[in-house]
Amino acid sequence: MNNQPHWFYFYIMPLIPTVLTIAGWFFIAHREKSKRRLERKDRRIDAALTLLEKIEADALRYYTVDDADNVLANAIKHNLKWLAKLCARINSNLKVTELRTVTTGGDFQSKNRMLLKPDHEKFIQISEAVFRLRDELEGCHDD
Repeated sequence: MNNQPHWFYFYIMPLIPTVLTIAGWFFIAHREKSKRRLERKDRRIDAALTLLEKIEADALRYYTVDDADNVLANAIKHNLKWLAKLCARINSNLKVTELRTVTTGGDFQSKNRMLLKPDHEKFIQISEAVFRLRDELEGCHDD
């Protein structure tokens, strides 16, 4: 009789623990990488939401006070730029255009800008644009 062990038991079986260990390492590395990516995305979303609240507060204040030295206007434009960058990194479909148009459109930074009353339509438009973008950003947590 042939007393030699079968080739499967002789060559393959000793390698199975090593192969399973390496496969486990790859699986865990993939999970950790995806976890870090999701944490980074969540931090970006939180930063964008904080920036969005600051833009809303500055924009609402800008239209009620005289900003002759353009401090608020420059802060709004700078924060909109950073918000656009964050939104592009979070999701390429997020659009900041509506918020940018509402906050910096019209007579923004013009010399003949009139101060608006708190019940003016411009404030409602700003709040609605912020609400829509906030809703889209919070929806990105689920992706």
